[in-house]
Order: sequence, then C-alpha cells, then structure tokens
Amino acid sequence: MIDIVSIIPLTILALVGVAAFFLRPYAERMFADWRNSPSRMEKAVQQRRLQASERDLYSKAGEVTRILGTRPGAHDSPLTWGNNYKDSTLEICEIGDGMLVITCRGTVVFKAAFPPDAPNTITAYIPGEWEDHLSRLDARAKDVISKANAARRAEDQQKAKKNFGL
Repeated sequence: MIDIVSIIPLTILALVGVAAFFLRPYAERMFADWRNSPSRMEKAVQQRRLQASERDLYSKAGEVTRILGTRPGAHDSPLTWGNNYKDSTLEICEIGDGMLVITCRGTVVFKAAFPPDAPNTITAYIPGEWEDHLSRLDARAKDVISKANAARRAEDQQKAKKNFGL
C-alpha cells in the first residue's frame, strides 16, 4: 500500500516544478526590468547632474576665473595650469584637461570636466548659497568685460580719428 504521507511532498514538488516552468518567462522579464532600472541613488545623482548643468555653473566659474582670476605662478602647485580665483568664500581652480573644481570654505561643492553637459562629466555638486556668490561674481566679470569692450571701442575710434584726420 502507498503511504499518503510520502505522496504529499512529491505532489507539492511536482506542482512547484510545473508552476516554475510556466512562470519562468514572466519572472525573468520582471527581474530584468528590476535589474536594469536605476536605483534611487542613481536617480538622485542624475537629477543633481541635470540641475548643475541647467544652472550653467561650469560656464560661470570659467568666466570668473578667466576675467577675475589669476594665472598660476612658478611656485604654485604643478597641478593647476589654468586661471584660478580665490576669495574668502570660494576657490575656483582649473586642473588638468578642462577639469574645474569649486571649493567653498574647504569643501568641494562642484567638480566637472569639459564638456560639462556630457554624461558623467559632473562628478561633484552640492547645491548651496555659494551659487548665489558665484552668480554675483559672474555678473561682476561680465561688467568688467563690457567696460573693457567699451574702452576698446573708444580707443579704436580715437585711432581712426587720428589715422584719418577726422
């Protein structure tokens, strides 16, 4: 006689095997979507990169270093080769091949390589009030540019008057 206690586990095992066989394609698709979807952390990083790119921080910082900054001297760090700007709040350095680093009171708040809107070239971005300071510096740099352009135009007009006897 067949023992009913020994048949039940075999029956359950067979049912699970049949269910797994028929459900496997659905489970694979479901887990493939889960594996390929970005995590919450990755989504937050992507959002921050997009935010930094939209705020045009790389261009603003580059303008500030180019107009208001200084070029490194012979005794400066060999890692810095571009223009640098430093005040009591911000330090902006160009390092290496188009790499730009902004530190605020000793903490790196923005770091990006050129071109800044390419994927994964923004490697650090911590939003904060330093952005307002950078915007004010950028406005000051643009004011310096416009005054320099006006002075250059006036000088060109003076040269033209002199050269043509006007």
